[in-house]
Amino acid sequence: MDTVTHGVVALAVQSRGQAEVFCSGSLLAPNLVLTARHCIAQIGDGSSEQVNCSSSQFTALYAASTIFVSADAQPQQSKGTLYPVQQIMQAPGSTAVCGFDVALLILSGSGIPNSVATPIVPVLDTPTLTATVFSAVGYGLQNPNDTQGTTVGSRMRFDSASVYCVAENCPAAAQNEADEWVGNSPVCSGDSGGPALDKQGRVFGVTSRGDSACSYALYSNVANWADFIRSTVLKAATAGGYFPPAWASAPIGDAGLAEPDAGSSANRGGTDSGGASSVDADAGAAPPPVQAATPTVNPLGQQCAGSGDCPGVYQCFSATNSPPGICVPRCGASGSTCPAGYSCSSSLQVCVPSQDLADAHSTSCALRTTRAPTNNAGWAALLVLCCTWFVVGVAGRHETRAHRLRRTERDAALPTGRCERCRPLVWTRQSLAFWVVRGTFSRWLRSVQHLARHAH
Repeated sequence: MDTVTHGVVALAVQSRGQAEVFCSGSLLAPNLVLTARHCIAQIGDGSSEQVNCSSSQFTALYAASTIFVSADAQPQQSKGTLYPVQQIMQAPGSTAVCGFDVALLILSGSGIPNSVATPIVPVLDTPTLTATVFSAVGYGLQNPNDTQGTTVGSRMRFDSASVYCVAENCPAAAQNEADEWVGNSPVCSGDSGGPALDKQGRVFGVTSRGDSACSYALYSNVANWADFIRSTVLKAATAGGYFPPAWASAPIGDAGLAEPDAGSSANRGGTDSGGASSVDADAGAAPPPVQAATPTVNPLGQQCAGSGDCPGVYQCFSATNSPPGICVPRCGASGSTCPAGYSCSSSLQVCVPSQDLADAHSTSCALRTTRAPTNNAGWAALLVLCCTWFVVGVAGRHETRAHRLRRTERDAALPTGRCERCRPLVWTRQSLAFWVVRGTFSRWLRSVQHLARHAH
């Protein structure tokens, strides 16, 4: 349990006299919380957690007056102070779930005192890079198989998460938008809205959605919403009666910070409130659901050319032993962990379509790379043989010159007749050794070249 990162807060509703945690967030200022938009707005008709980027939309908003924030490590047990939400600011530009899953909550009054929680600085002017190591923090489930929500509500921190891919560099199976990135982080339901923290403890990603196995997550890139965040913190500072934080002002002439692409979806929201819709405490028809939930994505069945195209615990499986394949989850010895229509291959340790299970032991494979490894082996063997051939050739020529020198010395010491009789024999022995070795390697070289050409 994380009892240190007080700037990561829980979003909760009051039920039966106690707090019920349903999401996470980052305290950016005493009265301003950054979280996921789906934490404060319903997706579709609310009947499914599955997100389809081509159709999923935000619909009904939850009542701001029913949402509270806690900085405690275990709000459901501590019965500590709950800070009410005064106003909700939604990401401007669209009601689409994918690419717009960001919201800001303005708390009532002056918000959370510094003695209780220290605000977290957002990363607004630096791009996210692949392979960046970060800490994932949230109040979500600690067991993806927990359907009763008994493990939710404790702040947990995972410090070995890493950025898998960013924006358009992600494979299609990741199902992310241009202002989102994918992280290898074990986030679950209830972690939504929680931060990705860099080594300096700054938030650069907001947890949006993940797979049902809690093996990876999609994050909204904070820097893409710089204008929206800056304009809202100015409004929150006025309401809370404090000076805006230093990061609220855009950097001027800072050559050390890389600006996002002008043609991308960076800095959405303009220079003011950016068209962001706000919801006061009395607005909204219903409170958020009590049970924690995170929208899910499912790469199962997505086309792939190698396992690098499949995020999280998914591998690229091909029934024909060659690309293209489909993304399938890993599994244990039992097929109970496989989706419907899939069975666990004990030899490959992945879930394969049930109709392909009989052949999975002999003709199928979990593709590891987009190119067959035999090609690399062939070129490596070719390189080794070329080097060997060169060394043998040089050594052979050197040996021949040495023997010629020794023969010249013997010519001076031996009778002419004997030297004339032995000269052909000496030359033949050296020539034979050299040319046999060289000829053997030449034949091997031609064979490897032939195999290399046909490997492509």
